[in-house]
Amino acid sequence: MLFRSHLIVARPNKPMVAGKVKSITLEIDSPTRVVRRVVVERWNQGQPVATVSFQLLETGSQPDSAYTLEGHLGQGSKVIRGDEFPAIALRMFPLFR
Repeated sequence: MLFRSHLIVARPNKPMVAGKVKSITLEIDSPTRVVRRVVVERWNQGQPVATVSFQLLETGSQPDSAYTLEGHLGQGSKVIRGDEFPAIALRMFPLFR
C-alpha cells in the first residue's frame, strides 16, 4: 500500500538549550493526518548515541485504564500522592533529581 505522507523534521534552535536531542522526525499520513512514524535522534558531546523509532502498527481502542498510572502498575502496587502522604512524598523528591 502506498502512503502519501508529510515529513516534519524538528531541530532545536539553540543546541545548548536543547540538551541531547538532535532532531525529531514525524511522518504523517496526509489524507488521514495520522502519525505513522516518529524518529528521535539523540546526541551527546557532538556524537550520535541513539536513534529511537516508533512506528504505528495498528489502530484501535484502548481501555480507560491504559490512560491512568494505576493501569500500568503491577498487582498490589500503590500510588503515593503528595496530597495524601506529604511526609513520604517529601522524602522521595530527592530521589528523582
